[in-house]
Amino acid sequence: MTRAARPPRPSRSPRPSPSSSRAAGHAASPQPAGGTTLPLWRLLSGCADAVAAVRQGHSLTEALARRPAGERPGVQALSFTVMRHLGTAVALRQALVPKAPAPWVDALLLSALALSGTSAYDAHTLVDQAVDAVKRRQRGAAGMVNAVLRRCLRERETLLAHLAQDPVAVHNHPIWWIQRLQRDWPEHWQAMLATNQTPPPMTLRVNRRHGDAQSYRARLIEAGLLPTSDAEVADARVPDAIVLPHGVPVQKLPGFEDGDVSIQDAAAQLAAPLLLQAGDAPLARGA
Repeated sequence: MTRAARPPRPSRSPRPSPSSSRAAGHAASPQPAGGTTLPLWRLLSGCADAVAAVRQGHSLTEALARRPAGERPGVQALSFTVMRHLGTAVALRQALVPKAPAPWVDALLLSALALSGTSAYDAHTLVDQAVDAVKRRQRGAAGMVNAVLRRCLRERETLLAHLAQDPVAVHNHPIWWIQRLQRDWPEHWQAMLATNQTPPPMTLRVNRRHGDAQSYRARLIEAGLLPTSDAEVADARVPDAIVLPHGVPVQKLPGFEDGDVSIQDAAAQLAAPLLLQAGDAPLARGA
């Protein structure tokens, strides 16, 4: 299965204090392509739009495509993180606010609750900027959002302890998928769910019709996208695969627009060779 390129991680340095964030209206936010730091409240607002769309049955990819180009990388980074922690966030919101707020306010609350469980932002800065986002869109809900998020900061450990028996809140996957893995992989299901929570690397597939992987590695090194220590093929089973140390916009990849390279997980690159190797014989379980 092809995965999207790993988004840029939110900047962690320097972390502004809540007071400085309020004064400047900015926080340690993901940087858009142009290099201008966007205020965190704006990215949280866009993230809430995307999360609300997903909860209404729409594709996250389509929701992100509707964001302005300047804020899309930052909103994507936030929304990917939120979706990985959405099970916990939904359970926390239900415990704190049993009656769901309006869809966008609910999505904003879920986004802030999800991000509060990560180390991406100072907790008080996150609350401050989330409240600022609500004031600009639905001012009447700002007091409720502020109270809920600050209560979560105070009582987070107690709240999480009460959710310890909720598999969706603990593992952040749909219950049907958790049960399926429990049935099919009784000794490994927890490790599989934990691994699936890890952001994937950005893996490229070199188009052999346009050149070989060794030559393309040299182009990446020249472009400053690959360290010289990674100049050799990492895995002989997937000779066309190149794993980047961090995600980059595809437009920065040499020859991407010309089809010299595409984005594809290494596991997906193994599928066709394995099927050809098996021929008419069924693959062994777990192969």
